Amino acid sequence: MTDPRQIAMLLNEGIQQIWIDLNKSVQAPTAPSRARKPVPRTPFFQELDQAQQIFQQGKPQVMAMFSEARLGYSLNLADTLDLVDDIAGSIRREPTVLLSVARLKNHDDYTRLYSMAVCGLMILLGRQLELDEKQVRRVGMGGLLHDVGKAAVPLEILNKSGKLTDEEF
Repeated sequence: MTDPRQIAMLLNEGIQQIWIDLNKSVQAPTAPSRARKPVPRTPFFQELDQAQQIFQQGKPQVMAMFSEARLGYSLNLADTLDLVDDIAGSIRREPTVLLSVARLKNHDDYTRLYSMAVCGLMILLGRQLELDEKQVRRVGMGGLLHDVGKAAVPLEILNKSGKLTDEEF
């Protein structure tokens, strides 16, 4: 980015750093990158059905995970890895679909779908950072589990608008 007007506009907005993905740029470099071999992409609407199935099958699993945490039980992460792998597969086939499905949520589904969406975002980030697949799987798991600690917090505290009291904190 070299246009002084664009740079001034970004600075006026308080933006001090930007990240430009040269692979998506019109002037992308021609030198081979370290990126993995491209995976054939699935048509959007075909992957849409698969992504919806992943969410439908994943909801009870994530719900059980939060319930186990709420009850103080240890989590069975081996089973959860299958869900992470399903999410990673969907993102590999068509990166935009799974996150689009996650946006179609109601209040009851919010935490479950949000956790799966964060898992997907973390997988995308891991791949953007060119992590190996084991590391991508780990950051995906971190995204899926990131809110599990909320399970033990009473809803009136989680949903409270305003500052928590010392006792609530």
